[in-house]
Amino acid sequence: METNRKNVLLLIPTFTEGGAQKMVYEIGKILSERYNVYECSYDAFGEPHVFKNDNKILSLESPHSGSLFQKLTDYPKKISRLRKIKKKYKIDVTISNLWSADLVNILSGTNDKTISIGHISILGNFQNRLLLKYRKFGRFIYSRFDKIIAVNEALMHELREVFEIPAAKIEYINNFIAFPKDLPPHTARHDTKKRLVNVGRLNPIKNQEPLLKIFKNLKLQFPNLQLIFIGNGPLEEQLKGKANELNMHVSSSFDNSEADVIFTGFVDPYKFMGGCDIFVFPSKSEGLPLVMVEAMYAELPMVTSDCPTGGPHVVMEGKNTFVLERTDVEETKYGYLMPIPDEEKETTLKVWQQIISELLINEDKRLQMGKEAKRRSLDFSVEKIKDQYFKAVEDLLK
Repeated sequence: METNRKNVLLLIPTFTEGGAQKMVYEIGKILSERYNVYECSYDAFGEPHVFKNDNKILSLESPHSGSLFQKLTDYPKKISRLRKIKKKYKIDVTISNLWSADLVNILSGTNDKTISIGHISILGNFQNRLLLKYRKFGRFIYSRFDKIIAVNEALMHELREVFEIPAAKIEYINNFIAFPKDLPPHTARHDTKKRLVNVGRLNPIKNQEPLLKIFKNLKLQFPNLQLIFIGNGPLEEQLKGKANELNMHVSSSFDNSEADVIFTGFVDPYKFMGGCDIFVFPSKSEGLPLVMVEAMYAELPMVTSDCPTGGPHVVMEGKNTFVLERTDVEETKYGYLMPIPDEEKETTLKVWQQIISELLINEDKRLQMGKEAKRRSLDFSVEKIKDQYFKAVEDLLK
């Protein structure tokens, strides 16, 4: 580490795969151009570390797992350990990601400058129901931060409203990504298969299960259709079980021509997206989804839920703001903003089926939307956005 540089610490509960973890990787990579950057999780050396760069890794040596009681009683350990780390490494700015890390960051009580990055919604997000219930405590914590950065404009307005954050203290910086230079074109395929692809962690908030029923109905019209899940997570076995219940052939190999549904596990999505036709994204809540931007870079048209906090709406340049209870379909240059699919609401499944069917049939439209999507993805390149992060940190260090 260079002694003449300021020291920045990035804190997140876990380094396992996820959108926030990918963003910590990206932010850590660019900030290291100007600062000494340390990346810290609660149990860095006892967990898989999926997105890893060259920054020094630190650990609070206190896993964030177990019962709610265990998590609560472990907070003093985390706070104490973080306080020691900040002093030992003479941290000038600590940037925390996700509510739990925000709490530990502020309660560590040191003299460093503090930034919180808001990645996910509060309203309409069942994962944050307790934070919404105890919003007065949340207001107290966020009032202590020097700066709060939301990953899209809609989320910035939501956080301001929920936690009564002064306008001067909060801003938004869109998520960004470093794209690969060489990527096979979407049309470079030599088989007759049509493929829908979903990328992301397999968990309830990503809402992948309704895709299986939608896909089952589409197979009647398109016998050569396949559904690809790229990622892993706690619902993987449940999703496989559901696919088996629907009499689908499940495989882990992208090259299995007999498979209906393929689970690739956690892999580089670019290896497979060039062989797919449509990106399907039924999520119940998103900040600014990088996997969606990656799919657009791979020239895939979008069929995505218009979910809180409006991340997909921002990426798709939808009209006005996102619609929390959308029932209609909005066509954009890059694809479609859809109602969140819900197996209890048959009409939502039917409209997804209809839109996907129309795109599969209309190849010219599908390819044109893919080309427009590639162009739009470049608005989220690291070159376009990284200076905003440099400025955010520099403003605090002045």
